[in-house]
Amino acid sequence: MSNAALIHLGSMLRDLRRKSGLTGVELSSRISLSQSAISKLETGKARIPEWSLLESILESLSVTQEEYRQVRRQYELAQLDPSSYLYLMAHGSGAKQQQMAALEAESTYIRDFQTTVVPGLLQTPAYSYAVFRELGYTVEASSISTRERQLRQIVLNDPRRRFEFIALDSALYSRRGKEQDYVQQIEYLLSRISANNIFFRILDSRKGVPIRLSNPFEIIDRRFVSAEAAIQEMTTSQPIEVESYERLFKSFWTFSLDEKDSIKFLKSLI
Repeated sequence: MSNAALIHLGSMLRDLRRKSGLTGVELSSRISLSQSAISKLETGKARIPEWSLLESILESLSVTQEEYRQVRRQYELAQLDPSSYLYLMAHGSGAKQQQMAALEAESTYIRDFQTTVVPGLLQTPAYSYAVFRELGYTVEASSISTRERQLRQIVLNDPRRRFEFIALDSALYSRRGKEQDYVQQIEYLLSRISANNIFFRILDSRKGVPIRLSNPFEIIDRRFVSAEAAIQEMTTSQPIEVESYERLFKSFWTFSLDEKDSIKFLKSLI
């Protein structure tokens, strides 16, 4: 499976090289890397390189501080390799939770759409654990993933960040874990969404849903999308694809219950 973020990283490096006026051969001589290796890196066909190598390239190209920062951020995105369901079953999602936490920590605007579970940033520990166990993770992997997911929630406490969540009603009707865990989750959700920087809406299927309904996805700022599918995950940082998901989210937001009615919906569940 291709890594869209890695491909975009390669195109960024290629554009910076061309901007500097260097050919691939000339850059090769400066950093002791073969021209073919540079070509593979620029086309996203190579494995994710060590950051030290990219630093050498950026230094040779005399990039600005802002260009350096953009490449560094894209490099971090590239490390979020699309992961198959089988890979996650074998290794757990703790590392993935850490990677997402790093991205969210640098963000100012997060939008999340969920169809079967409460958004991860709004889950209680008991609820998260039940979700991971249902997915087939071992007890140990579920515990690790739950802990990392809870650590991700620290970003919610920063009032400078904006969060918009949409959950399909089926995600809220579906109990995860014991009944008391379910009630606790809804109560926790109500307490969390009272914050001024957190906006939560429910897409009530009884009132109709958009024809183009999607799998769950998360948009981080306007630069990265992580979308779930049945057996794999798709990640992208291509602007045109991110914009497509932004339009999709906006459509769901319009169809959803407003914040006031969403709160009424949650209270009725309890």
